[in-house]
Amino acid sequence: MDDGSLVVNNYKQNSNITLFPQIVLYTQSFTKEENILLKEHIEKTFNIKFTLSKRNDGTKYILKINKRNEIYSFIDLIKPYVSQVPSMKYKVEIENKLIETKSKYENKYKNKNIKIANKYTSDTINYTADEENEIIEMYNKGYRYIHIAKHLNRSYYGLYDKIKRMKIEGKL
Repeated sequence: MDDGSLVVNNYKQNSNITLFPQIVLYTQSFTKEENILLKEHIEKTFNIKFTLSKRNDGTKYILKINKRNEIYSFIDLIKPYVSQVPSMKYKVEIENKLIETKSKYENKYKNKNIKIANKYTSDTINYTADEENEIIEMYNKGYRYIHIAKHLNRSYYGLYDKIKRMKIEGKL
């Protein structure tokens, strides 16, 4: 439990800041090959997809989850065990961490609109029909995902996930 963290990152655009969770396993003491083996084992055993990410210390690699569904799948998997250790419960209390971080950001950035992007806030998850149409139009014109995300005031990872779902649904 000590080598993993629930991190809250942010996406800033103009006067808006969207907060989103991330899971990080600090496996920089493992080689790249060992990290890949662990990543593949977790995916095969639990159907949870970590990504290999570079880091400046240790053997230069860690494992991360940025996608909302993967984060919640991982939290759901480990929560029964982590919850048995009272001092570690904060590592799985994702909503509390997001709300606490939002409060800190509201105090620090008084002129910004701070919102939380998580599975419990439908306004930041669900896309309107107009937004889907804009995604289709911009995607077909060759816009990069980051530009579409900025145009819609959405996180890059959320948009990436949305486009993937739209492809599966045959909308793209």
